[in-house]
Amino acid sequence: APERVDGMMQSLVDMYKEGGWLPKWPNPSYTGIMVGAPAEVALAEAYVKGFRGFDLETAYAAVKKNATVPQDGDDDRDWRDRGEFGRTPETRAGLKSYLERGYVACDLTRESVSRTQDFGLADLSAAILAEATGHADEAAIFRARSKNYTNLWNAVAGQFLPRKADGSFVAGDWTVVGKMRGYPAKAYCEQKPETATWAIPYDTDGLVALLGGKEEAVRKLDEFFDCLF
Repeated sequence: APERVDGMMQSLVDMYKEGGWLPKWPNPSYTGIMVGAPAEVALAEAYVKGFRGFDLETAYAAVKKNATVPQDGDDDRDWRDRGEFGRTPETRAGLKSYLERGYVACDLTRESVSRTQDFGLADLSAAILAEATGHADEAAIFRARSKNYTNLWNAVAGQFLPRKADGSFVAGDWTVVGKMRGYPAKAYCEQKPETATWAIPYDTDGLVALLGGKEEAVRKLDEFFDCLF
């Protein structure tokens, strides 16, 4: 339904204008549910596919804010599952850690691996919109940030693994990295290390390089699907 795309993108922009942030899971207001920054990705996807019937300048302003301004409480909240339904949008929970370290620390924010990977896709989206609006310097910064997923690559394990704020990787059961606020804290959102390996659709060449080259990447991909079936 391409005739609806411009209107939907403008709705995202209007939510930013009225609420101060792009939404993540509006129902009907901010909820903070899930990870990543999908509105940023949707806006960039619409632009690269030729849609021009929405306020591009304001769209980039919204995306830039989401990508550079941490949420209130990001220092002391672990963001278990969701925000506070309208009071805390949680557009990029863990952003402060991401900006300081190049990854979301697993001992500060839940679902840290998934957030770091999704933030990379959102950063690439920000770069696309920065270029579209004539902000070449900012685009270069966002493109460099889109490579931050590499900071969670553990070459010994051959997987993307959680890292603590001190830089150390977590040993043991990768799906549970301890407890935060009394609840089991996971480093992945609806995935595990085996699936997280392939969660970099925005930089295939970079992922292939981490995996050891094209032939090794193909071998590992075949091995992955053999394990599934």
